[in-house]
Amino acid sequence: MVYEDELIALRRYEEKKQKYYNTKTGMYAGERLITFKYVPLFDNKVKIMLPDDFEDMEFPIAKKKYSSEEKADIIKTNKEGTVDFTFTLLEGKYSIHELRQTTDKLKNILKGVLPSEIFGEKGAFESEIKEGCWFTFQSFSLNGAIYNFLCISTAGNISILNMFNCEFEHAGQWKPIFEKVAETIDTYE
Repeated sequence: MVYEDELIALRRYEEKKQKYYNTKTGMYAGERLITFKYVPLFDNKVKIMLPDDFEDMEFPIAKKKYSSEEKADIIKTNKEGTVDFTFTLLEGKYSIHELRQTTDKLKNILKGVLPSEIFGEKGAFESEIKEGCWFTFQSFSLNGAIYNFLCISTAGNISILNMFNCEFEHAGQWKPIFEKVAETIDTYE
């Protein structure tokens, strides 16, 4: 039996969480409030807002976790190593049309190479100074299912491949954060 005071407390808690809905106010991942800061990338060519406590993944861990020779240029992770943000600098600036084509090509490549992966949503964002296209997919590791959010975005004359991932069971908590973070890419002026 649920008591009225418990319902009131739960409603107040949910109302409090609704005040934290973007990278400026902070966002909740489950019960944890995540706060953000701008992080410079690629010798200060661009910046992006990332969770305050994320750090560069140590090379031996990155080599083991991302065994491909073509691993990302920059990998940021939480202390537990369960949520990663990766960044790779691309040649040139892409138009929104080229971004859509490129993300579709990447999706088709992944489908061909790893047919067991399950593809989910896709989307895009546009403003006067930045744009991006993304899609989500589920992959598998020895530790279980992984939720992946792949985004190609541009800011100024720079294009970046962003990959965000977490354990699949936490996808609902992190997807809104991945979306908001992807939209914060910007150039230094």
